[in-house]
Amino acid sequence: MSTFRFKCPHCSQKLEAEDTMFGSLNVCPECNKEFQVPDSRLSAGVEIGDYILRKRIGSGGMGEVWLAEQQSMGRDVALKVMRSELSKNPEFVRRFQKEIFSSGKMLHNNIVTAFHSGCENGVFFMAMEYVKGETLEQRLQRSALPEAEALKVVTSVAKALKFAWDNFKIIHRDIKPSNIMLSEDGAVKLLDLGISRSFAPGNQMTTLTGVGLLIGTPHYMSPEQAENKPDIDCRADIYTLGIVLCEMLTGKPPFDAPASVEIIAQHIFAPRPDLRLAGASGNVSKLAAKMLAVNRKERFADWDEVLNAIRCPDSIKGAVLHRRLLPKALTLLAGCFIVLLIGLVAMHLHSSEKKRNSGNRPPGDNFQGPPEGGRQPGRFPPPPREDQQFNRHPNGDDGDRQRNPGRRDSMWLKDMLVLNDKQLEAVKNVTGKARLDIQEARVKFTESGSTDTAIIKQQTKKIKKKLTQDLKKILNDEQFKKFERYRPMIFTRLNIQPPPEFKGKRPGPPPRG
Repeated sequence: MSTFRFKCPHCSQKLEAEDTMFGSLNVCPECNKEFQVPDSRLSAGVEIGDYILRKRIGSGGMGEVWLAEQQSMGRDVALKVMRSELSKNPEFVRRFQKEIFSSGKMLHNNIVTAFHSGCENGVFFMAMEYVKGETLEQRLQRSALPEAEALKVVTSVAKALKFAWDNFKIIHRDIKPSNIMLSEDGAVKLLDLGISRSFAPGNQMTTLTGVGLLIGTPHYMSPEQAENKPDIDCRADIYTLGIVLCEMLTGKPPFDAPASVEIIAQHIFAPRPDLRLAGASGNVSKLAAKMLAVNRKERFADWDEVLNAIRCPDSIKGAVLHRRLLPKALTLLAGCFIVLLIGLVAMHLHSSEKKRNSGNRPPGDNFQGPPEGGRQPGRFPPPPREDQQFNRHPNGDDGDRQRNPGRRDSMWLKDMLVLNDKQLEAVKNVTGKARLDIQEARVKFTESGSTDTAIIKQQTKKIKKKLTQDLKKILNDEQFKKFERYRPMIFTRLNIQPPPEFKGKRPGPPPRG
C-alpha cells in the first residue's frame, strides 16, 4: 500500500497517510486538532518531492499547474503535475517527458523557465518559475487590447518562438491566449511546450501521436495543421500568432462555429478577417493578413521577417486586404452596372419573345427535353450565367433573382429538381450533416489510435446509407434519380464540400426518355 505526505492545516506538522485514507477525518498527533486528510495526491498541503502544493492555478488536458513552495529554497514555484490516470499511459508519459526535455533548453526572457523535474510514487512533475500576473485569456475577458499593447505581446512571443526555432528547430503548435502570461511588471512569457515538435536533424521524438491525429486547438490551428500535413514548420506558429493578434484587437477569435470540424474548415476556406473594420490601422491589418495567408508560401518566411514587419510596416509585401472602393471607383462601377443592366434587359426581352414564338415548352421549363411524340435525348442545362439571372423561375418569381443575385445557385438547383423551399432546406441539412458525421467519425477514429482502416470504412458506409434514406424521404423517385446522377454538381451549387466518398462520378448525358 503506497503512502503520501502532507502538512497539518493547523500546525503545519508533516504527516503521512495511506491512499485508503483519502478524505477521512483524523487527529493531528502534534496539535491534537481534528483535520480532514486530503482527497487525493493533488490537493492543497500534499508534498510531492521537495514541493508542498498550495493552490491550483491552472489545468489542461495532461495535468494541473499548482502554486507550490520549494522547501529547500524557500521560494514559490509553478509545479506542473501530470494527471494520475494518464501516468499509466506510456504515450502521455513520453509526451510529458518530451515537454520537460524541451522546456529545460528554453532559456529566454520571454519563455517560462523550467528548472527541475521528477517522479514520486508514480506522479510526474516539473517545476517552473512562478510568474505573478494573469494569462492573456484572463486579460481578454475584460476587453480587447489597444493596438500598441497587442503589438508588444506579438513582438515578445515572436522573439520567444524565433529563439526556439533558430536554436532547436522547435515549433510550439498550440499558441493561444491561455498559454501567454502577462506578468505584473509588464513582461510577456510563453507557456506550455507540451505539444511542441522538434525538427532538428537526428531527433527521435518528432512524432508522438498516432497517424492522422490533429494536434492543436481548433480556434488557433493553422491550415496545414488542419490538413494534418507532416512537414509543418515555423510558418504554422506564425499563422497561429496571427489568430491571437486578431483576438487581442477584436476580443474574440476570427473563426468560430459550434463544431470543431466547422472551425477547422473555416481556417482553410473562410475569408481572412479585415482588422480595419475593428478600428485597427492599415499597417497592423497588413501584418495580420500576411500572417494569416492560407497558403504558407504567402506568409512571412520566418520570424525575422515578422519582427522586421512590426518595426518597418512598409516592408510588408504581398498582403491581401479587402479594399474599400473610392467615390470615383463607385461612380465608374455604377455606370458600368447601368450599361450591363440595359444589355441584360434587352437580352431578357429577346429571350421572352423567342419563347413565346416557339410554343414548344411551358414558361420556366429549363429542360431541353424531347418534343411531343419524340424520343430524342435531352440535355441538362448548365448553371445560369450572370446574363441569365432574369430567367423566370418555375414558381413564377423572376424578381427574386434580380433582388438577390447571390441566390442563383440555389435557384438553379430548384430548376433542376423542381424543389420547393422546404425540400431545398432539407437537402442542405442532411447533406451537411453527413459531411460533419463522417468528419467526426474520422477524428474519433484517429484519436483512438486505431490503425484498422476497415473501421472508418464501415462508419462511412453507414453514414452514406443514412444519407440515401434521408434523401429518399425528402425527394420523390424522379427527383432522387436526378439527385444521384448530378450529385457532384448539386454539392457544388449548395456550397457543400462532401468527403471523397460522397462525390461520385461526373455525370454523363441523361438517359433517353
